[in-house]
Amino acid sequence: MSLAAAPAKVRDAEAEAVRRFVAEQFAWLTRRHPPATVILLRVLADEYQHAAVLVKDGDVQGGHTHAEALDRMSTDESEELRAIRALSAQPVWALIWWKEGDPARAIEALMTALEAAERLADRYGHSYLSSKRIHLAANLARVFESTDALERATNWIHALRAVVAGDSSAWPLEGSSSLAVPLQPNDRLAIETQLDRIEERIAAKRHATASRIASS
Repeated sequence: MSLAAAPAKVRDAEAEAVRRFVAEQFAWLTRRHPPATVILLRVLADEYQHAAVLVKDGDVQGGHTHAEALDRMSTDESEELRAIRALSAQPVWALIWWKEGDPARAIEALMTALEAAERLADRYGHSYLSSKRIHLAANLARVFESTDALERATNWIHALRAVVAGDSSAWPLEGSSSLAVPLQPNDRLAIETQLDRIEERIAAKRHATASRIASS
């Protein structure tokens, strides 16, 4: 249904979802940790996103180098803050590995990020992570599709659509009890659009396969 939405509306929904995530995470962490530590982690998160932008703009090596430099920066972190840092870094590494043609490492990085998010929600009560977790899971579906694991990607998408609509028991990973669903309208639009795009790619591949078989 979201493919009918105007592109500007989708972009606005995605931007609003990101702004709310950043604001809620910052507010949550500053109640529990020194402001200087929280600000440093926010700066690192922004820099990891810069690495992602480099990759998306075609400079995969530049993004890789930037992310490696960030990984070398040490901070005095608790287990909770290490999970926050993983949630910033690992999705970017997933993008890098995927663009470098290593989907197995991309999946591993996404799973590490999802495990960090689950730990933050279940053990530390971070209640704002549901949309982020579903977005990361949708990225897994995109990697599955890119490796032509189309049935797996399709099943994953169907499960995530059920979760977005409010059925947390359909969550295909651990930690479903800490998911707050159904999602807010902007978050739901952003996720549904992400899933629609992957389904379009799956449909195109299946059509191309059927056409090849019919013409052989």
